[in-house]
Amino acid sequence: MQETNVRVLFFASLRERLNRPEIAVSLQGSLTLSELKRKVAAMVSEAEDILFESTVMCAVNQAMVNPEADVLVQAGDEVAFFPPVTGG
Repeated sequence: MQETNVRVLFFASLRERLNRPEIAVSLQGSLTLSELKRKVAAMVSEAEDILFESTVMCAVNQAMVNPEADVLVQAGDEVAFFPPVTGG
């Protein structure tokens, strides 16, 4: 199987806290979202505490998903993490 990347994006305060807007994660096949978060945390040490915060929201290919769900992420996917959005 050919290795490709998952594009992982960080928005708003997460981007500032991690000091980067995105990261490419090499992947063969697929991973669960939790496995992807652990892989990102291994690549960016500051990400471990941030990605596993209960308030962090997530989208896979621009569709909102539960960040605690075992959603499968495949090579070529785009995963975005962002803080909760408030309005009034």
